[in-house]
Amino acid sequence: MIPIRNTERKDLRRIHTLEQIIEGENAASRDAIEARFDLCSDGWFVVEMNRKIVGYVEVVRYEDFTINTFEDIRDFSRISDPAGENLYIIFLAVHPNRRKRGYASWLVQNVIWYAKKQKLRKIRVVAGQGLSPLYEKLGFEVIRHLPNFLPISTGTEMELQLY
Repeated sequence: MIPIRNTERKDLRRIHTLEQIIEGENAASRDAIEARFDLCSDGWFVVEMNRKIVGYVEVVRYEDFTINTFEDIRDFSRISDPAGENLYIIFLAVHPNRRKRGYASWLVQNVIWYAKKQKLRKIRVVAGQGLSPLYEKLGFEVIRHLPNFLPISTGTEMELQLY
C-alpha cells in the first residue's frame, strides 16, 4: 500500500523543495505554492515515506477555460472557481529517485476519487512529454496537442469525463 494522504499546510515547505528538485530554476516560489494550495487544499495529496514527501499532486476547481500555452493558466487564481464543476491537475510530481513505483498513478487515482466524491463532471490536465500514457492508463483521453505549451516543450491536453 502506498502511503498517500491529504496535504497539510505544514507540508508546503517540503513540497516546494521537491518542486525545486524537479523543476530547477523553473520551480514555483513558496508563496506561489501556498497561494495555489489556498485555492483547493482538500484536493491536494502527498506520498510520504520516512517523513519525506516523495510525490504530490495539486489541483484547482474551475468552470471553464481555454489553454494554448502555460501563460494562459500561470495565474491559477484567475481560472479558479471554488464552486466549479471541474478539476484541473496543476502539477503532479514524484522525486526522480522514486519513479516507476506507481506513486504517480496512485496520486492521480486519489484525485479521481476526490472528484467523484465531490460529484465533479471532469478532470483536465496538460500532460508533459512522456506522461500521456500514465493518464491514458487511468482513463483520460487526448483532447489535443499543444506544441507551444512551454517555450522548451510541448504538452498534451487530456480529459477524464466523470459524469
